[in-house]
Amino acid sequence: YLFPNIQLILSNGVCTLVQIYPDQNNTGRSTTRIRAHFAREVMESAATADSVNGTKLLDAQSAYTGDGAAIQILESTMELFNSTVEQEDFLMGEYQQQSAESGILKEIVFGRNEPLLQRMHASFREALNLSPMEKLD
Repeated sequence: YLFPNIQLILSNGVCTLVQIYPDQNNTGRSTTRIRAHFAREVMESAATADSVNGTKLLDAQSAYTGDGAAIQILESTMELFNSTVEQEDFLMGEYQQQSAESGILKEIVFGRNEPLLQRMHASFREALNLSPMEKLD
């Protein structure tokens, strides 16, 4: 996490950069931009692969060859990442935002299992000269 709006995810030859921008007209909305950068070795490996995690991606009729195959495999890998984030994380965030805006709950325990989110919000509080967050058990 890089203050104030960047998450940098490094794993196995892939660097994923996630940037979150607040909506200037609606505090309950934001735009997220996700970019992935693949190491040359990952690209070369993907160019010769025909599956990712056991899932067959190309068949004999495929029009993809060489780097085209690599692009298809890497796009499939990113689709898995994006669908997980969009289908799970963003959906949960949307529900959390609705709960926060409803006013029904006096307080919300945010990120008990998410130390990165705890650090992110602690840095926001510090930047805004607010008192530190209460430590979770």
